[in-house]
Amino acid sequence: MHDACNTLKSEGYHPDIIICHGRWGAGIFLKDAYPAVPLLLYSEFFSTAQNADPCLEPGESLSEGKALFYRLANASNLMSLEAADHILTPTEFQKRTHPKVFHDKMSGIFDEVDTDLVCPGDVPR
Repeated sequence: MHDACNTLKSEGYHPDIIICHGRWGAGIFLKDAYPAVPLLLYSEFFSTAQNADPCLEPGESLSEGKALFYRLANASNLMSLEAADHILTPTEFQKRTHPKVFHDKMSGIFDEVDTDLVCPGDVPR
């Protein structure tokens, strides 16, 4: 990612803002490449062994391997969260799954269709 950003910079590209999903580490090196550009991170559910229930299939139990996977997956996620200038998460529930140290720079912003507002028959034909 850093090399790709350096290539873009050498071609004269300088973004006003960078928006990315942080789960798999996409945001890790963006602030190194563009330190003055605001980084807005989209971060959903912060999965841990302690809050894994919503991530499991019905009747599935949390295996040791999956618990360790969550810890490993969060290593890059934590680096992205730390690098971000601000973090968006879809719901307050999802915000609460993140480490509290990041809550001050997080906003819960609903990202789905409000079906009470928009429902079948509302679209003009």
